[in-house]
Amino acid sequence: MKSLYFFMCIGLIACTSNDEITEQLSSNSEVLINCWTHSMEEDPNSNVQIYRPCDFMEFPVSRFRMTMTLHSDGTAEYLELSPVDAHQTVAGSWRFTEEDSNFQLMNEKEDAILSGTVGELSSDILAIRF
Repeated sequence: MKSLYFFMCIGLIACTSNDEITEQLSSNSEVLINCWTHSMEEDPNSNVQIYRPCDFMEFPVSRFRMTMTLHSDGTAEYLELSPVDAHQTVAGSWRFTEEDSNFQLMNEKEDAILSGTVGELSSDILAIRF
């Protein structure tokens, strides 16, 4: 009888843990729906880019600072730098695969503008590894 009780408790814990993990992944993907600015001063190396919410702080002046706004319907707008240093907002789309944490920001032709693995994600940081 004790062993049956033990296995029932283990099964209950396993089910609860899976539900919590699924809930955490779903809430993480919802955190992406925001306006993000590249905080290049915080990049630890050339293989990782750190993004902060657009209203996180006043970012230092820069020739170009990538910003992107991700919407819940999969559409996006991002800042593009032209060869003549003109900044313009361009429409695109985005994808996030929770299973492998793969993130892609794409232009209207579905070409990847930014592609990598989300290494850290919370309401105040998005770290993308290449």
